[in-house]
Amino acid sequence: MTNFITIGSCLAYNIGFCYRQSTAAAFISSTRHTRIDKLVDTYLEEKLPEISYEYVLNLDFDRSNQELVQLVDNQFISRDLGKTSLNEANLTNLVDTVRNEQIDLVIYDNFMDVLGKLIYSKADQLGFFINTLDVSNWEDFFTLESGRITIDLCLAYYEKMTRFFKQKNPDVKIVFANFPLMHKHEMAKTRVLELNEKYLSNDFLKENSFFIPAMPVAPEFLENAHHFKEYKGRNLYKNYALLVKLITDNYYSQAQWYELINQQQDSLLDFIENSSLSTSTV
Repeated sequence: MTNFITIGSCLAYNIGFCYRQSTAAAFISSTRHTRIDKLVDTYLEEKLPEISYEYVLNLDFDRSNQELVQLVDNQFISRDLGKTSLNEANLTNLVDTVRNEQIDLVIYDNFMDVLGKLIYSKADQLGFFINTLDVSNWEDFFTLESGRITIDLCLAYYEKMTRFFKQKNPDVKIVFANFPLMHKHEMAKTRVLELNEKYLSNDFLKENSFFIPAMPVAPEFLENAHHFKEYKGRNLYKNYALLVKLITDNYYSQAQWYELINQQQDSLLDFIENSSLSTSTV
């Protein structure tokens, strides 16, 4: 049985949820709201400690807002890290999963890497994510980084993440979905397009992972800037999941995958929806 995890945001999770519905794979862990540098340094390589949950509780935010509480709890080993789901009862803590389970598939999206700025504790300079607009007193306890993580630094961390999982299981398949944020604002569009270009120019990542580039999404499929909705019976998360299934079923070799990307980079989801491959059940 294939064990798989998702890391990133709702995109990776929903792809994983649709993928699990059509396979015998075991969905064992799902992590959201953790940027790639913190993911690698704190939870994979364990070089930096996690910020104190008690310190974060100094923040004055609306505890009745369950989405906000979950966003906070998702970032802590002692709380919900790796267990962010409303539909999967048995998801496990990311760190325990990495230590104790064989992982055969990683589905990753970079929403946090594109948009997320971390705030850093004034006590020990450890980082954490929350939208400062949701917190009235964050400046009493934290400082906000001046700029977003660079795409070049993201790529260096993607290499570290890939090496980490490959050392654990040389046969692991890593599927990287570049979050399609071109419709949000110009800064997000610029960053995802930069990542499209630089990821596809990185020989190590191309040889060791399967990249799904960011591409335009028609307005009728957008519930909001960050989530898709079904339209006329079509579900984009299922389109993504079919791509993942083709990868795990070895329908495409690594080289063939990137030939497909070169041919269909801006229309990959439409290509899958309209091809005979869409008859696969996802």
